[in-house]
Amino acid sequence: MIETRIVALWRSYMRLLQTNKEHVGVAERGVRAFLMLGPYLMVVLPLYARAILREPLIVEGTSDDDIHLRCTLPDIIQLYLYLFGTWEPDLAAFMRRRLQPGDTFVDVGANIGYMTAVGSRSVGPEGAVVAFEPAPATRAALGVTLEANKITNVRVVAAAVSDRE
Repeated sequence: MIETRIVALWRSYMRLLQTNKEHVGVAERGVRAFLMLGPYLMVVLPLYARAILREPLIVEGTSDDDIHLRCTLPDIIQLYLYLFGTWEPDLAAFMRRRLQPGDTFVDVGANIGYMTAVGSRSVGPEGAVVAFEPAPATRAALGVTLEANKITNVRVVAAAVSDRE
């Protein structure tokens, strides 16, 4: 499928721009950002035009860790997941290291469920995940993610979370 090849090429290009260095200088960051900007705008601008003129594009995607997702583009989080195959990679790596089988994980603002799925896999079938997502359309996409990945240890709560009423 041509779309899958394009996404694979995109991810390969983006990986070339990644670094494991602890400290990256301003000049190097600038060069990396510049090299990413052109291809990113070539993808994003047509998606925004389509969303304005017609409707957002809905695509099936798979993250780098094989989590199946339905992404509505150009939503920024979902676009990032679709193009880069991950969301907040440092946080996801921390979760994988920290969460143990049998733990409980609470995902506040679960969106379409990427972090929910990462948490679910980490806590295993004997663990539990509580996913808070107040937006009905996004909550429906979260349900699709849970179903597509056969995730059964998640309780979805249709509510927002705050430190005050």
